[in-house]
Amino acid sequence: MTKNKQVVSLMLRLQNMGCRIWAEDDKLRIRTSKNALTSELKQEIQTNKADILAFLNAAKAKTVMAEEIPTLTDDTPKLLSFAQQRLWLLAQLQGPSATYNMPMALQLEGNLNTNALRSSLAYLLNRHASLRMYFPTVAGHPQVVIQNLDDMEVLTIQDCRNLELGTGNQETFSQSPVPIAPHPQREPRAPQYPTLQCLIDAHAQEPFDLNTGPLFKAKLLQLNEQKYVLLINMHHIISDGWSIGVFVRELRQAYTAFAQRQTPNLAPLPIQYSDYANWQRNWLQGEVLKTRSTIGNINSRMLPHYWSCLPIILAQHSKATEAIAISTLSRRN
Repeated sequence: MTKNKQVVSLMLRLQNMGCRIWAEDDKLRIRTSKNALTSELKQEIQTNKADILAFLNAAKAKTVMAEEIPTLTDDTPKLLSFAQQRLWLLAQLQGPSATYNMPMALQLEGNLNTNALRSSLAYLLNRHASLRMYFPTVAGHPQVVIQNLDDMEVLTIQDCRNLELGTGNQETFSQSPVPIAPHPQREPRAPQYPTLQCLIDAHAQEPFDLNTGPLFKAKLLQLNEQKYVLLINMHHIISDGWSIGVFVRELRQAYTAFAQRQTPNLAPLPIQYSDYANWQRNWLQGEVLKTRSTIGNINSRMLPHYWSCLPIILAQHSKATEAIAISTLSRRN
């Protein structure tokens, strides 16, 4: 195995463990969970440190800057990126499936302003056009359509406060419990109700339809006056693990503003994902495609699918006692 392949193999192993590795001012930075790195792995990183830095800096030098990517007008036909094309093709082969769903469940505690939350989600859907994409098939080929925000249901709310509790060790919830008829020769069994985890799983496992959309959905479960679970799910064709971290960070910032009756002041985006896809299609051709395919394949596999950066606080009101605490209930890489 060549030195370069050894470095790539090591970085992929780190990425699969949930580690983020990057170069910063000629220093190697690693972010990972506590005790994730064994002493042997630490030694391997130290031994290959110079080669890892050289690889990362070389890849960084080849990365195009956003200002070099032209922006498309609203009426310009949009193209799928190569990654989206691959996911679309897999969806055609598999049929309806939750394989490429990217769900998360966030527990919220405190005086939640549901109107501010709804406005925050709408703000982000409007800010990131990719979250409103779907891909109808025309003459056997996928097209990109960006759905109008007014036609989307930004947030659904399910009131779970008055739902009955099951008989197990965990609180359970159901809107229409159906008792199970007893067997003539057996003792009657208690009614079966779906657990909170079942509600989370049902939301996470519902397949998306790439042909009609939407490919983003959010649902809020209200458990009591101070406790909620926010369920968010996206198809991988419009997002990835790194983007989830960006989404949650911006959701926190937007919620903070709307809860204080202010307008979020996030910096405008220089480009949209469709701008990048269009640039990628036009740039990655001919000799460029031939010479960059290897490192491009490596870079596409090195997208940092990690969740350790998810924030602990969704939003904080003017009073510290009204902070909304957030914690991850479930995740799927």
